[in-house]
Amino acid sequence: MDWRIKCLGFYAFKIFPPLRALSQKYLTRRYYEDVTPELLAALNFHVENFKRLPAGSTVMEFGAGRNLLCSLLMSHAGAARVHAFDLNRLATVEQVNGVIDQLHERVGGEWPKLRDLDELGKYRIEYHAPGDARRTGLQSVDFVCSTSTLEHIPVQSLREIHGECARLKPKLVSHIIDYHDHYASFDKSISRANFYRYGTRAWKFWNPSMHYQNRLRHSEQLALLAEAGFSPVSDRRLTEPLELTDISEEFRRYTAEDLSTMNSFLLLEPAGSRP
Repeated sequence: MDWRIKCLGFYAFKIFPPLRALSQKYLTRRYYEDVTPELLAALNFHVENFKRLPAGSTVMEFGAGRNLLCSLLMSHAGAARVHAFDLNRLATVEQVNGVIDQLHERVGGEWPKLRDLDELGKYRIEYHAPGDARRTGLQSVDFVCSTSTLEHIPVQSLREIHGECARLKPKLVSHIIDYHDHYASFDKSISRANFYRYGTRAWKFWNPSMHYQNRLRHSEQLALLAEAGFSPVSDRRLTEPLELTDISEEFRRYTAEDLSTMNSFLLLEPAGSRP
């Protein structure tokens, strides 16, 4: 699908929200998550980071998504409570049960299905949606995580979210960040660096609120986290060789490494945590 048509579709979804679910079910076939070994391997980054903490630790995930897959994995890893936040109530019981069925096959163990989302207590999950990660109302948590979320949040909101996370005094913070142009997932004719071609004014039209991409590079995400008082424990970056000649002037100030970083797996702790 041409990415520009996809973009126009997001404007249509905002006018008529049920159209998005219908499109995912009957056009793109992306309504149900395919829990692949590759996806589980990626999310295992959060699981292994969480396991560094004492048994019975608590979790906050923001950007929990349509099926609460990561929150379910945190529960399975032994979290005493998982607070799953999302600005909009995206998850449905059929989508959550869809990944529960697959986790039963791929991970093993007990994965009871739900009759409705009120039964998430079976997994010690509290679903806060609509819920604002800038103002959680929580007292504290031990572990914070997000997956392919930080790249979709405006800078000022990121500052507020990181500030709220700092207030909660987590022992560890685990982020997976996806830096590529997400339209390339739909349109294979464009590169994953497609959005570098556009300056801020030109990109504004192609950046609808329902598919917002802040285009921040890894150095900028690190700076925002440092501003909130978090220091990297580990920082694994996945880079790709890119043709970087056709890019707008405002992206020419970045290093080649910053521009070629397409994913990062970032574990952080509050600054000064180590003796």
